[in-house]
Amino acid sequence: MKKCFSPSRLLFCLLFLFGSQATHAQYRFDHWTADNGLPQNSVRGIVQTRDGYLWLATFDGLVRFDGVRFTVFNKGNSPGIISNRFVHLYADAQGDLWASTEKSDLTRLHRGSFITYTTQNGLPERLDSLGDDGYGNLLVFCGSHLFRWLDDNFQPADDLRLPVSAEQRDQLLRLPLNLDPVSDPVRKLYCFANGELHSWVVSDLPLVPNTSPVQDHQGNIWFGSGEGLVRIENGRVARTYSKNRGLPGKYLRFVYGQAPLQVLTMRDDRSLWLTEVDSMQSHLVAPRLPEGLEFPLAVSYADREGNIWIGSVFNGLYRARRQSITTYARQQGLTTTEIYPILEDRAGTIWVGTARVFRLKDGLFTGYPNDATGTVYSIYQDRAGVLWFNGRWRIENGRFVSGISKDALSGSLGSVCTMYQDREGAYWIGTEAGVVRYQNGNATRYTTKDGLAGDDTKVIIEDSAGGLWFGSYGGLTHFKDGRFTAWTEHDGLPGNMVRALYQDNDGVLWIGTYDGGLGRFKGGRFTSYTMKDGLYHNGVFQILEDSAGWCWMSCNRGIYRVRKQELNDFADGKIKAITS
Repeated sequence: MKKCFSPSRLLFCLLFLFGSQATHAQYRFDHWTADNGLPQNSVRGIVQTRDGYLWLATFDGLVRFDGVRFTVFNKGNSPGIISNRFVHLYADAQGDLWASTEKSDLTRLHRGSFITYTTQNGLPERLDSLGDDGYGNLLVFCGSHLFRWLDDNFQPADDLRLPVSAEQRDQLLRLPLNLDPVSDPVRKLYCFANGELHSWVVSDLPLVPNTSPVQDHQGNIWFGSGEGLVRIENGRVARTYSKNRGLPGKYLRFVYGQAPLQVLTMRDDRSLWLTEVDSMQSHLVAPRLPEGLEFPLAVSYADREGNIWIGSVFNGLYRARRQSITTYARQQGLTTTEIYPILEDRAGTIWVGTARVFRLKDGLFTGYPNDATGTVYSIYQDRAGVLWFNGRWRIENGRFVSGISKDALSGSLGSVCTMYQDREGAYWIGTEAGVVRYQNGNATRYTTKDGLAGDDTKVIIEDSAGGLWFGSYGGLTHFKDGRFTAWTEHDGLPGNMVRALYQDNDGVLWIGTYDGGLGRFKGGRFTSYTMKDGLYHNGVFQILEDSAGWCWMSCNRGIYRVRKQELNDFADGKIKAITS
């Protein structure tokens, strides 16, 4: 997660999301069935579309899943769908979703609308598999013939030849495959890879494939069977992997989706293993298969966050994800556990404020005596790299020394909750009794009498134009060119108890309140988000944005996230609710 905030902002989730033991994390399973959201318990296909949604193919409709809520699309509620029994899914480079049905119809989701193609649109009566041509275009095996969707038409592609670069191969491709009927005297296996059609006589292969093949970033083709794994290089079988020959178990299933290429296998003791094909390194996913999950699996898929999704034949959807939360407590040396600020300094050391100061480095906590600082509510690193605690103290040679005199920042001002150094080098210190500006030994205190919305100041950030934003128990304030401008609930602010501020790269100001929800301030207009609009909680104590487009927030009930695009779409009136 990138740090899209100034150094004064505190990392509310750093220790939890990026613990030093993450490489040893175990997997946790979640399970969904028709009892908690699925329309039907047979999940035959899984794919993640460009907008981040997960789509499922079931025998009772297409299902969109955002991690919390299932939305079902079927012929009863979605014009353009003519059958609910879906089998295969494919997401193309243009953002369209394709889904084949049990009767070999092909349904496309394009710009929010469904359309189904049948034999009347040029498709043959038999549709076997969906895949990729290496350029993000749909390829369909229909019987023994290959068709390509291009220029809004299905075009015969039996003789298709395409130059495919290493860059295109770097995306793991699920390849279209067709196995000739058993009645054919010479059974052949076909697939399109490396820009051309390939075929093999099944009797010449060491294992009979029962999965769609996958192409790795080196251009090798991999087939899976119930007994093992086959690697094909330059059209020829190069290596076979099986139980005790590179694989921990059998009943193999590829994990389609995101790189690196992986396979799931099961040992005789019913333990579940994940193997990375490039290195053939395996690790344990579960010592026993989760209840209700049985091999063969219908489908398995890796999303962009590394979660493994498993569709079962009869018992719904499973998600296996690494335990990303590492807890630090007394056993690791953190002797007090009521945590206030957390800050990562420029050297990568974590500083924690509690009833005393702790430093986390190389997995170990070091505590500092609290006779000087008392309970720590604020930690800040200035432009010179100096660490400040409660706005008054610095660390030198392992000891706290006074950084700002008591005359400039007296104890009568109460606790210091935030600190910021502006472009001119001046320190702005938020106290319970106003904001103190300190530079070159001179201190000036500002209060509501000078234009602040509230004296008890909780957060200070700088805007892109060199002004300052103050969040306080009282409202929101902006300072520029010696002038304060204040906003309260009467002006549209979602709540007067402001706890968090974050300005994104588009110049939008996001405002977190203690109990009034989230605010968005753009172009002089406020937008409010509360639980009634889909926000997880009306408390927003910190706001961080990651590189995948999520806004993360904390509250009294934990940590939650919302897609920033949904927040913007809500503000623009494009959607009526958000999902968090």
